Amino acid sequence: MIIETAEAIVMLGKNLSYSLFYEQAPQDQTGNYGLFFILGGSQDEFMGGRDDNLKNLDVQINIFSKEDDGGLKIISMKQEFSDLFDWTKTLIVDGYHVLKVQPVSFFQVPIQDKYRQFTINYEIELQKE
Repeated sequence: MIIETAEAIVMLGKNLSYSLFYEQAPQDQTGNYGLFFILGGSQDEFMGGRDDNLKNLDVQINIFSKEDDGGLKIISMKQEFSDLFDWTKTLIVDGYHVLKVQPVSFFQVPIQDKYRQFTINYEIELQKE
């Protein structure tokens, strides 16, 4: 489930105007980009067999911009990501029904090494097909 979800996020991320990577950007990455992490998850049981349960994943997205524009670019990158991912119906996770992609929190991180950073946390709920 984790591999399938990571692959699905990478595929959907190809619709962004900047690159999105799982856990680590290439060493030679410059400019604007995003990273995502699957922080953990849980499982909700309900009547049925072993596969008849809900899987919940906590996903963190970190967006980085080196633009020196007072923060306008990082805000537009955050909005572009939110427009694509918040409550999306187009995240396709192989072998699972995606029940929700819910934004939980977001915040801007102080500038580090000339990069601005915006973080968005999501809860993704899946059910085995």
